[in-house]
Amino acid sequence: MPREIDYLRRHDEAIRRIMDAVEMPDRVAKDLVMFVRQNKGTRPKNRREHEFKELTDGEVLLLERIVRDAFDGLDESVGAPGATAEK
Repeated sequence: MPREIDYLRRHDEAIRRIMDAVEMPDRVAKDLVMFVRQNKGTRPKNRREHEFKELTDGEVLLLERIVRDAFDGLDESVGAPGATAEK
């Protein structure tokens, strides 16, 4: 349970910092966090051309860094709550 709480705290921090940096709908910010986490710290190029096309290159770099910083040091075997670790 403490790991899940840590994950949620980090997720909330990332969303808050993203929303402070760039105005966007909550759903888009949550998707950005998910895609950056799944893609090991960067957002997938095809997503940049579709869901996040309104963002400048500088904004994308800033938001990727926010997500990486928020999840830095998290035990990657934990993942999102309810997720299973891949070995």
